[in-house]
Amino acid sequence: MSGGYDTSYNGGAMGDAFDVKLNSEGAHLWSTFVGGLGNDFGWGIAADWNGNSYLTGQTSTNIFVRKIDTNGAQVWSKTLGGGDWDEGFAIALDSSANAYVAGYSASAGWVSGGWQTTLAGGSDAVVMKFDTAGTALWSSYMGGSAGDYAYGIAVDSRGNAYVAGNTQSAGWMSGGWQTTYGGGTDGFVSAVVEFLQSPSNPEVLSVDMHNITWGWQDNSDDETGFRVYGDIGSGPPASVQTTTPPNTTIWNQTDLPENTRYAFQVSAVDSFSESARTPNLNVYTFVEGVAYLVFSDTATNSISVSSANTPSNLSSGSSGLYFANTSTGTSSGWQQSNTRWSSTGLTPDTQYLFEGKSRNGDGVETAPVQAVKYTLANTPFDPVATRPLLHLAAVHAIDVSIGAGDGNPAATRYAILISPPVAGHVWVQADGSVGPSAVYRQAASWDIKRVTGLARATAYTFTTIARNGEDIDTSPGPGTTLSTLDNAAPGALTLSFPTLQGDMANLVCQVSTPSVDPDGDAVVYSYDWYRKPPAGSFSLFRHDGFSAVTQSQVSNTDTQVGDEWYCVVTPSDTDLSGAPVESAHCTIVLGGTTPSSISLGVNEPSSITLGQSVTVSGQISPTPTGSGTVAFHSISPSGTESDLFPEGTFFTNGQYTKTFYPTEASEGRTAWALTSNWPGDATYMTATSPAANITVAKAQPSVSLTLNASSAPVNYADLRATVTFTTGFPSELSSLVANRTVKLYTKKPNGTSLTPLTKTTDSTGKAIFLPSDFVGANWNFDMPGTWQFRADFAGDNDFRPAASTGYDLPESVRLTLKDRAGYAIIVQGKYNALGEGQAEHAKTTDGVYRVLRARGIATEDIYYFRGAPTTPTTDIVVSDTTPTKAEVNDAVVTWARNKLRAAAAPLYIVFVDHGSVNKFYVYSGAFDSTWYISPSDLDGWLDTLESSLVGYPAADEKRVFVYGGCHSGSFIPVVSGAGRVVVTSTVTEQVSHRGVMDPADSRRDGEAFTTELFRELLGGKTLRVAFETASGKMAEYTANATNGSGATEAQRPAYDDNGDGAATSGSLSPLPGQDGAVGHVLTLGYGVNEAGSASWTGVTPTVTLTIGAPMVTLEGLCDKRPATDCTAWVEVKSPAYAGSTPIEEGTPEEDRAQEWR
Repeated sequence: MSGGYDTSYNGGAMGDAFDVKLNSEGAHLWSTFVGGLGNDFGWGIAADWNGNSYLTGQTSTNIFVRKIDTNGAQVWSKTLGGGDWDEGFAIALDSSANAYVAGYSASAGWVSGGWQTTLAGGSDAVVMKFDTAGTALWSSYMGGSAGDYAYGIAVDSRGNAYVAGNTQSAGWMSGGWQTTYGGGTDGFVSAVVEFLQSPSNPEVLSVDMHNITWGWQDNSDDETGFRVYGDIGSGPPASVQTTTPPNTTIWNQTDLPENTRYAFQVSAVDSFSESARTPNLNVYTFVEGVAYLVFSDTATNSISVSSANTPSNLSSGSSGLYFANTSTGTSSGWQQSNTRWSSTGLTPDTQYLFEGKSRNGDGVETAPVQAVKYTLANTPFDPVATRPLLHLAAVHAIDVSIGAGDGNPAATRYAILISPPVAGHVWVQADGSVGPSAVYRQAASWDIKRVTGLARATAYTFTTIARNGEDIDTSPGPGTTLSTLDNAAPGALTLSFPTLQGDMANLVCQVSTPSVDPDGDAVVYSYDWYRKPPAGSFSLFRHDGFSAVTQSQVSNTDTQVGDEWYCVVTPSDTDLSGAPVESAHCTIVLGGTTPSSISLGVNEPSSITLGQSVTVSGQISPTPTGSGTVAFHSISPSGTESDLFPEGTFFTNGQYTKTFYPTEASEGRTAWALTSNWPGDATYMTATSPAANITVAKAQPSVSLTLNASSAPVNYADLRATVTFTTGFPSELSSLVANRTVKLYTKKPNGTSLTPLTKTTDSTGKAIFLPSDFVGANWNFDMPGTWQFRADFAGDNDFRPAASTGYDLPESVRLTLKDRAGYAIIVQGKYNALGEGQAEHAKTTDGVYRVLRARGIATEDIYYFRGAPTTPTTDIVVSDTTPTKAEVNDAVVTWARNKLRAAAAPLYIVFVDHGSVNKFYVYSGAFDSTWYISPSDLDGWLDTLESSLVGYPAADEKRVFVYGGCHSGSFIPVVSGAGRVVVTSTVTEQVSHRGVMDPADSRRDGEAFTTELFRELLGGKTLRVAFETASGKMAEYTANATNGSGATEAQRPAYDDNGDGAATSGSLSPLPGQDGAVGHVLTLGYGVNEAGSASWTGVTPTVTLTIGAPMVTLEGLCDKRPATDCTAWVEVKSPAYAGSTPIEEGTPEEDRAQEWR
């Protein structure tokens, strides 16, 4: 033997078994002994497709089975049998390499799992099955009472084994063609079908009222299905419900009745057999829940409850219904019927929460159903009825309140009934009236209710109804009866009334003897006045309703000479009226017969200018008693007569004075003529003064002109010009600014003029010339250049001529028309790698960018260098995020040249970030000459640009350089030149300040002056005005030196536009040759002259407080239109404030800019 796992002979009288492997040519591959020290015989062998071999035979007196791999190594070995003789003769494999062994055994008690596990005779054939790992799956005897032996075995594709052998036993064969023993020794053939494994672990996977899902574990490999048994009851079930397909582990049983017990079993089946069933399993379907609760027999202290539906099979198993009053914690317990359960010992008119639920025979409960129910209210006690203390009140009213102590809670509501009905109604209302519908209120709300509208001397019965929280009423309680009092009418009265009355005096009716009421009630009076005109009959003139006054009068303005009057007075106690009394008749006669006179004089000066006041005065003679009114009659210079101008005035002791404003000028016309008159009185006749004359000179008005745009594109079609006519007059003459004729003139850039336009002013003194007016007059704004405008008023009867600022003056009104709004290069610099302040500086340059866009400069005409790490908003287009000195040079020399050659327009260059003397920092990685831009650098770039524009229209356009940074003024002496405007945020020796903290992003404005400058330019201001305004704001903002070291004085921005290299701070001049002359007519881009965002003007100056001083009021005026939703904030700087962090340490000393912002 060689190559195998055992190449040494093991001994034994009859030798060892062996296994030899040969190749297809018969060559030896390996061989091995199989056995031990005893006798070993190998009788059967088989091989699988992997080259493993399987042997069976006998070792000593037992059967052995052994697996040897393709290389001759032992994989596993099994010994089987008992204490007697056992031997294996044949072995076969199925498709899964399971091994089937056939032989015989004379030993009892060792087989298991087969169909015959008891030894039937002296020796029986035996068959066994092993899996590929050598585990015995089952074994079985085959035979009868004599000797039986199996010598061959084969296995089909389904794992069924076919066994051949001989037998000497009768009676154990079945199913074949010869099942009767023939005698002696017969051969036999037997088919052994693979045993089915019974399913296990039956379970209920789910259950509801009508469905059960059963489940089990599949333990067999070759079943054809599972047979499901199920019946109502506890089982075991006898009825086959279904046979499922193989490999099924669940079955749904559907359409079942509620709360019914079902039994379940399942077995595996194939074409030949059925396995044992699973253990019997029971479950109830779910029971119906309580649909809703039904309440009955509700009383003041008890409530009964049951289910609206009766669930199925309540008497089965643990089934039942359960009711509970959760408010009291009591319950019915589980009951197996739908019997009403009564909750007792409850409080009247109180809400209780009940619940009900059901459970099935397994005790599985449904979700509880809840409902609330009120107990009934107790029947109320007698109401309390009393009469009001005042007699008259007790005639038609009774006070009623709810009787206490009926045992109901405070929340119980009550209604009050009255009998007999009042105006057909029986329910007392919340206001004490009696109405058609019941009003339910808590006893405390009724309090003492005065029931009104009752008949006098009548008995009324009041009863009360109580209503619980569910609006269920009790029957009325006992009644309380009380009568109202009787009443008597007031007595007679007497009157005092004249029979003759002058027309200047009021007519008075006086109760001289008041009426007396027998019951002591207060008496009131009504007055009915009757009038008969001279040619008519009596008619009611006026009715004065009842009141306590004992006098009534008619004004003399309502009487006429010849009228006849009388008055009827009726007394009343407000319940009953007494007898009316008619006065004597009175005739109205003409008042006064004594002559009188009135004088009128004009106080100095008697000649005034329109808009000034004049005072007149006079005296009535003889002097009348008391005071009265003097009226005036006027004739104006235009001939208008009026009895209402001026208004009348009062006299005292006959003297009067009147000051008024004439409304017309009399210059060149007839003077004003004025007379005064008084109507006389009961003693004196009326009188009129002689006329007095007043001379009024023409006034000098003023005329101003504004445009809605200071610059615009050629062919601008939205121009609006507003001419304002002002007088300075007092408010009494404000109407005089209306209807004045004004004219609008224009001078074109070539010096020619257009036909003037004419309009009249409105009530505010304004005449607005609209785009439609210009179109109608063929005013076409099609010529680029500066258009000048003026307005004039030619004068009229009231005003002298006036005009706005004329042409060619510093303050002339101008409109600059441009082919292009302009071009801009914005550079947001960088000091070092850390980029200190870049986020703040980008806040400034982003603002500059938005202003340029708002003023009409196109996105493609802006070259924006922005190196800040913050992300710009979507409205901002950045051209370069890593600016270098060379790239800025290229933008000025090349990009700007190409733009300006294509279309002429101003060029704006804006630098914002850190700077020092003669330096603007644009750090790009090295501290060499690329670190900064010097004045000479910029001047050279501009020289190159300007040389490239010679012969192009753009050569005449301005180049505006704005530098916002520390020591930026140092650029002016070098960069200044013809055609250039240089604006810097500081003079040479100063640092520049950052702005206030913005609460919206907790970030300061990086360059306050630049922001203020462009904010003014956004509003259409000229560069001169914008510089002066922004400079003033910076002076105010920095006056208190809040920036720490280096910020010891107010910041002074600098300006140069005359090319002399000398900077100007503060006010500029519009005169030619002076700094400011160019900026006086230069506006940024074009657009409407209105701030698109808020700009704050009229702001309270900086306030410095002493220790302990109270804070003053801080105010600011927003010029945004409309000025709504504008956010303002206050910045407070403490004495410890020292500005931002200075330049970082580590920067070369010679290049460190001493800048704090």
